[in-house]
Amino acid sequence: MNLQLVAELSKLICLNHNPAIPRIRHNDIKRTINGLLNRKSNTTVIKELSILTQSIKEQNKNKTILIVVLALIRRNLDCVDELSKLLVKYNLINPLFGGLKLLLSGGKSKTFTFQVKWSDDLFKNKYEWLERFKGEFHYWEFIELFQAIKIVHLVNPTNIEKLAKEDKTKLILLNMLTRSLNITPTDELIEWLLNDSDELNQNIGLAFITSKVSFAVSEILNYKRTNSHFGEEYNKQQRKIYIGNLKLLKCELPKIELFFGKCDDKTKVSLLVNYILSQREGHPSIFARWLIEADNQEHLISEIKNNGKLRTLRDILVLLSAISKTRRSKGETTNASKLPLYNAIVDTLIAFVKIRSSLYKWEEQEQNEFLDICAMLPKQSKKKLSRFLRQELETLAVSDIDRLLRYKIYLEDERKLQIINGMLNILNG
Repeated sequence: MNLQLVAELSKLICLNHNPAIPRIRHNDIKRTINGLLNRKSNTTVIKELSILTQSIKEQNKNKTILIVVLALIRRNLDCVDELSKLLVKYNLINPLFGGLKLLLSGGKSKTFTFQVKWSDDLFKNKYEWLERFKGEFHYWEFIELFQAIKIVHLVNPTNIEKLAKEDKTKLILLNMLTRSLNITPTDELIEWLLNDSDELNQNIGLAFITSKVSFAVSEILNYKRTNSHFGEEYNKQQRKIYIGNLKLLKCELPKIELFFGKCDDKTKVSLLVNYILSQREGHPSIFARWLIEADNQEHLISEIKNNGKLRTLRDILVLLSAISKTRRSKGETTNASKLPLYNAIVDTLIAFVKIRSSLYKWEEQEQNEFLDICAMLPKQSKKKLSRFLRQELETLAVSDIDRLLRYKIYLEDERKLQIINGMLNILNG
């Protein structure tokens, strides 16, 4: 083995990672790698690699070992156990870890780098993004890379969490989250994620601590929705599953509370809002109680008004329901104590109308959602909304002259008129 061979393997492996270059079929890659390696066994290749790297500087040594390991895995995806033993035998695990770190940490090298562009920047609610794209984190596209990560994990599990923290692509964390990597995060890693300045990392941490709860809540709601008419034995079995999920909730919720206790209030509120908005079918009632604690009110108002997470009437309805139907643990249970929250909701509704976003039509769905919203708003907040809507009516260009002279504006304001009248009919009804 020589460095020229390694360079050829590197070009071949990079073809698999560069979206700008057409992908080569798996069988063609395997055939080419076998040709470059003269069909040598993994044992022979790793032994030669060990000899070659003895005279190479550390950073280049790490790169060389990673390239060869990726090539061997691409040749045979099922060789992880064999490779891990060979790499341990020849003391090459640490250099492999170093190579992965160089590749994933976004270093300065233009020839040895790995970048993935995610779409999470299009989402204000990062937890929603995680839920929506849960099965699309490139596991099979970059399978040889993940197999190399598994090799390191088999030998030294703690190194993987170090690598995950420095991984600019977030591929490791995201595929831990989907359990593709079959690596369970430690409490230390989760705490680090929840307190990191990176908002996506915070929400990955949230997803880790709530995964069991989300499953249990879903199963409980499904049980309650189902009128079981499938026989006594079936019903008994479903009842056992239901009770088991209740026990799971009872066990997991104190753990989540401890994690949230280690976050600052702003992060805690942001994550709770993200979760409640995303898990629309239901959430543990205690989540809403944590959310509306008096100490959190300023942060919650900011979440409602400033962060763009409430995009539809449905979003407002979900969050308003959590606010209005939940008693505060400190005895502040009157509408008056929550009035700033209700007014923040109204301010968001006003923004929907004023800047003509998020509310584009007025049909049965919008009517029903707004009706439910109004049923939960106190009189004072509804009066504030009604007053704004009546004032807004006066600004609309919907006269016959407007239709003749400013037809485009007329069409927009006519639609807005329909929405405002629909809202006022419900508010005045």
